[in-house]
Amino acid sequence: MDNNSSIAPGDKARLPKTASRMKLTTVSCYRCRLAKAKCTGERPACTLCTARGLLCEYEVTREGVSRIQELQRQLGQANQELELLRWDLAVKTDVIQRFQTGSEQEAIHILARLRVGHSLEEIAAKPVKTGQAL
Repeated sequence: MDNNSSIAPGDKARLPKTASRMKLTTVSCYRCRLAKAKCTGERPACTLCTARGLLCEYEVTREGVSRIQELQRQLGQANQELELLRWDLAVKTDVIQRFQTGSEQEAIHILARLRVGHSLEEIAAKPVKTGQAL
């Protein structure tokens, strides 16, 4: 029979905590995460890697930053880059659409500006006005 079977459920909270209880680790090394082993998170090498004589590597170089926090930072950065790429695509699409659907004069003007080295962003910012000289 279990030693704790005579203890009421509310009394279990009052039991002394054992010293064997492991503390939570913010960042696990690559090998422990791969093996799904409990990593101590010590740097430069965790206890398991040291005991096994293995190279201990951490994905995140900043101590105290969890893997999730680092992934969230990377996601935010990727979202910013995506927005810049969307804006860049919209600018280029606008210039190409104006080149295809605009007047002959506008197409010639766009082509002339491209040939002298203007960027698509500069061309998109200053559309051709009717009667405007090259």
